[in-house]
Amino acid sequence: MALYDLRPRGAQPLLAALVAIVLAATPAVAQLPSASTAALGMAENLTAAARGYDATAWNPANLGLHGNPPASGAVFAARGSAGLAPVGPGDLADFAGADVPRGVRHGWLDRIRAAGREHGSAGADLSIVSVQVRSIGFQLSTSARALADVSADAAELILFGNAGADGTPRDLTLADSRIAGAWTSTAALAFGHGLSAGNAGRLAFGVTAKYTLGHVLAYGKDNGSRFDADPLQATVDFPVITTDSTSRFDNGAGFGLDLGAAWQKAHWTAGVTLRNLANSFRWKEDRLRYRSAHAFFAADSSASADFDDERPFSAAPAALRREVLDLGFEPVLSAGVAFRSTPRLRVDADVRRRLGDGGLDIDPRTHAGVGAEFRPVAWLPLRAGAAYVTGGAEVAGGFGIELGSYALGASLARRAGSTLTMVTLISSSPR
Repeated sequence: MALYDLRPRGAQPLLAALVAIVLAATPAVAQLPSASTAALGMAENLTAAARGYDATAWNPANLGLHGNPPASGAVFAARGSAGLAPVGPGDLADFAGADVPRGVRHGWLDRIRAAGREHGSAGADLSIVSVQVRSIGFQLSTSARALADVSADAAELILFGNAGADGTPRDLTLADSRIAGAWTSTAALAFGHGLSAGNAGRLAFGVTAKYTLGHVLAYGKDNGSRFDADPLQATVDFPVITTDSTSRFDNGAGFGLDLGAAWQKAHWTAGVTLRNLANSFRWKEDRLRYRSAHAFFAADSSASADFDDERPFSAAPAALRREVLDLGFEPVLSAGVAFRSTPRLRVDADVRRRLGDGGLDIDPRTHAGVGAEFRPVAWLPLRAGAAYVTGGAEVAGGFGIELGSYALGASLARRAGSTLTMVTLISSSPR
């Protein structure tokens, strides 16, 4: 008797099983997402090259450099991302409407075991408004992100059922599988001040102050779920913490501070930024609720389930409470060098490193890359870039169309199993 038996008859059931785990979380990239379509098109290499409204999120010191317009802005700059790896939608597309051969599933499971787990994410960022007036910048953004990590045993269960990869039932555990999701909004005010350094060029320093509201949180982590072969039985233990749905989206709050510095001489600019030098964001414990999500099933038809109604946060396991309270924003150190020989060409090389583990920022921990923008004609910027990132590589491209004082842009990037897109429908060119 099969207590659990999922037999993929095509790609669709498997894709649904994997993606559903990701989307089970409530749909956070960096605390202040980039409002720049150009940045994504250049593979997110803009620390030294950012000007105008781009500088608020990338390096506030750049607001004090030469090359900024008197004023610039963008409204409703939207960015989306989705990813599933190491087995992704591209693998499943080859078997749409057809049985997934057992040998192919074995290959997928080998890749998942080599990677340690199957990881998925989906999310969106919306910069409602980002404006710059001389050396001052302001940005209002909202971000939502869901992610899931599925253990290799859990993936085997999805791919082969409790019969096991070799056709023989065996013990499987969901240890360390988790889901997480958050929705936050941030208002940021940036200021940059530049001063002449004589023959050495121009120096600038900047600061961005941020205030973040936490709207929705969902976080769950396996606490010992397992499928046993002898006797045949399943135990599900997956506690989940969520925000109180009646609290009107005020479920977390805190301030953050970014510092930046830049140097400019002739065609060269260098910059460094420390994001979240200080950050006090924290989810409010009295707005969090706990569900135990415990169930037991056996081959003799015995079963029990405990899906409690919402309970106080204090009732959750101590380890789970600590993990939730650590879901803030970690420091990120960025450095870049940009070269601009003519108004038609700019190049930027960036190195970036997140200095802490965990938190709500799920961008790659390490980034090192180069991007460029070239204008074959003044009104048509073409962008491209590439980078090494934790877990693989990122390649990107994009374009803009500038009509007088106004512009629109679109960019697409592929990053280590994820696809990122961004569109800005209305903006004024920051250059």
